[in-house]
Amino acid sequence: MQFTIENLSEKYTVKRLGKNDISTVYNLCRQNTLYYEYCPPFVTAESIEADMTALPPGKTVEDKLYVGYYDADKLIAVMDLIIGYPEADTVYVGFFMTDVSVQGKCIGSSIISELSRFVSDSGFYKIQLGWVKGNPQPEHFWHKNGFCETGKTYDMDDFTVVEARRDLKYEQQKTVVKFYDSVNDSLLKFAVIIAKKDGQWVLCKHKERDTFEVPGGHREPAEKIGDTAKRELYEETGATKYSINPICVYSVTAPDNFDGEETFGGLYYADIEELETELHSEIEKVYLLDELPEKWTYPLIQPRLLEEATRRGYL
Repeated sequence: MQFTIENLSEKYTVKRLGKNDISTVYNLCRQNTLYYEYCPPFVTAESIEADMTALPPGKTVEDKLYVGYYDADKLIAVMDLIIGYPEADTVYVGFFMTDVSVQGKCIGSSIISELSRFVSDSGFYKIQLGWVKGNPQPEHFWHKNGFCETGKTYDMDDFTVVEARRDLKYEQQKTVVKFYDSVNDSLLKFAVIIAKKDGQWVLCKHKERDTFEVPGGHREPAEKIGDTAKRELYEETGATKYSINPICVYSVTAPDNFDGEETFGGLYYADIEELETELHSEIEKVYLLDELPEKWTYPLIQPRLLEEATRRGYL
């Protein structure tokens, strides 16, 4: 199946990279020193040129996309894709690296989320990749983005590769998250608030769970959805002084959620200035984090909300 490179992202410009781009790719890669500590040798212009044409057995140049993601004129990410490998229904990510200036801002996750939707819409069911065993950075990133180890590892000369996969067909059957600019107000049953304070993520931990959550909850009878967002933000984080703005409407359709019916909620962004120390809900603790966590209470939903907020320019 033919991939249209321009459709890989709605937010960023995606271009095929070639020899004229080697120096730009090198400048991006050389800053990611941790990657090469675990996956030697260190990057060179020659190794980049070789990667641009490298192919697994049985594949041709038509199956390979070595592309760059640009924000205006700045290269922010490099990705190497092999179409239909190692199986016909699979797309293989041979390499993915973001510029250090955009790391920790959900941009990498947003790119992978767009890739997953594009791969799925193009008729493929799986994305496969590998990371170097022992390197905490890619393990955390790929787990956060829905990839799980297959149980297979491959011993190279200087390191061991852990094979991982994301099953898009299974996810499609299980949970669907959509976004709308607006819907009928009567359909809005929930409010979720992505919040930050002094540049840190404001996340919650329920008393009965060991996972993280974005503040939010159910709309009460006769309550305006904007008031739901403000109430939930206060109850779950103790926020007393803040600015809050609507982002969009989200919906979730899942077999184990309201008998498979599509349910709707309002998605908001809040910039918090002051927090109370006492909480007024079932939330055990509020966390201020520099990095987003790996363990989400709703891993197929909450990261998607963050990605959409990023896509719409709120993060």
